[in-house]
Amino acid sequence: MRGKVLVIGAGIAGITASLGLAQAGHEVFLLEREKEVGGKGRFYSCKAAELCQQCSACLIPKTRAKLEHNPNIHILPYSMLTDFHGSPGHYRANIRLLNEIRSDLGAETSLEVQAVVAATGFEIHNPAVQAELNYEIHKQVISAYELESILAEPSKLNEKLGGLRRIGIVLCVGSRDERAHSANYCSRYCCAYAQRLALRLSYLLPNTQLNIFYTELLTASSKEIESNQIKLIRSTPAKVYGYPANSLTVRFADSYTGSVSDDEYDLLILMPAQKPTNDLSMQFPQLGLSYDENGFYKDNNPDTDGNTGVFVAGSCSGPKNIPESIAHAKATVARVLQYLAQAH
Repeated sequence: MRGKVLVIGAGIAGITASLGLAQAGHEVFLLEREKEVGGKGRFYSCKAAELCQQCSACLIPKTRAKLEHNPNIHILPYSMLTDFHGSPGHYRANIRLLNEIRSDLGAETSLEVQAVVAATGFEIHNPAVQAELNYEIHKQVISAYELESILAEPSKLNEKLGGLRRIGIVLCVGSRDERAHSANYCSRYCCAYAQRLALRLSYLLPNTQLNIFYTELLTASSKEIESNQIKLIRSTPAKVYGYPANSLTVRFADSYTGSVSDDEYDLLILMPAQKPTNDLSMQFPQLGLSYDENGFYKDNNPDTDGNTGVFVAGSCSGPKNIPESIAHAKATVARVLQYLAQAH
C-alpha cells in the first residue's frame, strides 16, 4: 500500500531519503526552508587537481536533478513546519509558506502522513568564537565554506584573493575544544577536506606555499598530504595579527619541538566544526526526537524506542561528509520502508 512521508530538510540526506522512498512507490513531501534544495552542499566546488579527488561535490547537482523527474516527490521550498501532532502511522503536519525574505505569506497547508524523516543538517561553527584567530577582523581570515564560492570560478581566484604567496589552513576550529560555544568532539570531515582543498589550491596556484595546521590527522596520513608545496604543522595558532601591511602574522608553538614561531601569510583558511542545529525537538516535542551527548539527534531504535514513525537522516545525527550522509540516509530509508510495511 502506498504511504505518505514528510521529509524535513532538503540537503543531500533529505534528497537521498526522498528519492529512496519515492522509488519504492511512496508519496513524499520534501520540506525546505530555503529557495533551493541541496543544503549547504550545493555551494561546494569540485576539488579535482590533475585527477579527480572523489570529493563528492558533484553528487549534489546529480542527485538534485533526479528530484525533478520523480512524480512521487512534492518539493515544498520556502516552507516551515508550524504544527505537528498525531500518533504513529497517523500524523498531521501543518506547513506554512514563506517568501524570499522569510515573511509569512499566510498560506498554510495540512498534510496527513504515516512517517517523518528529520534531515535538518548541521550548523557551521562561527570562528569568531576563537578570538585569537581574528576572524571577521581581518579580511584575509576566511572560513573554508566562504572559500567554496571563490573556488567555483577558479580562473578568477587571483583576481578575487590577490597574489597569494603563502596560505595557511587551520583544522579543528571549534572542534575538540572545551571552551564555551565550541564543540568538544571531532567533526571528522576536516582532515580529508583539508587534504583535497590543499591539493586543489596547489594545482590552481603552483607558486603558492600551503601550510596545514592540525591537531591530529584521523583520516589521512602525512605521506598522502605533504609535498614540496604543502607542509604539515602540528600546532594550533595561538594568535593571528594583521601585520605586515596587507598580510597576516600567525604565532604558533610547534608541538614536536616546542619552539614558538611567527609566520607570515597572505590568506588563512579556517575549517570550522559541524555543530547541531536541532530545534525541531524543542518546537515539536510530539516528534519524540532526543539528543545524544553532543546535541545531535539520536537514531530511533525500534528495540528500545518503539516504532514511532519518526526517523533521522544525515548530519543532524552527527558530523558527516557527503558520502556518509548519503549512506546514513539510505539506511534510514530501509528502516522507514520496514516501518511502513508493518504499519500496513
